[in-house]
Amino acid sequence: MLPAAVGAAWLAYILIVLGNRWTMAYYIDPDSFSARAFIMFAGHATLGGVAVYIACAIAPSHKAKVAAAMTALLLLLAVFAVYAGINNPDYWLVFAGFCLSLGACIIGYGINTTQQLRRWERSHEDSR
Repeated sequence: MLPAAVGAAWLAYILIVLGNRWTMAYYIDPDSFSARAFIMFAGHATLGGVAVYIACAIAPSHKAKVAAAMTALLLLLAVFAVYAGINNPDYWLVFAGFCLSLGACIIGYGINTTQQLRRWERSHEDSR
């Protein structure tokens, strides 16, 4: 499950980055600060979100627990990225770590909330 989620997330990241670079090249310099910040934000937030989503889509059951575990794993990876970015002054790596954790947390929260809502609906169907 983990290799498929990481592979799909990496593919989504590559497609986002390449798509943004190709479409931005006509209007904006892709190496400018704002373009690089947007590409890094979109790419790394997508990387985190797709990894959690694909892991939950592959899981046959307990999707909320899989979402929590994958989100925790990606948050751990983001903490290592931020730590490495602070020790070796690379602030783009720090920004990428925050964006990765943001994407993972948003999708993880959405999947967990959806699963809780479905459980609540199933429990209240029986009482009708």
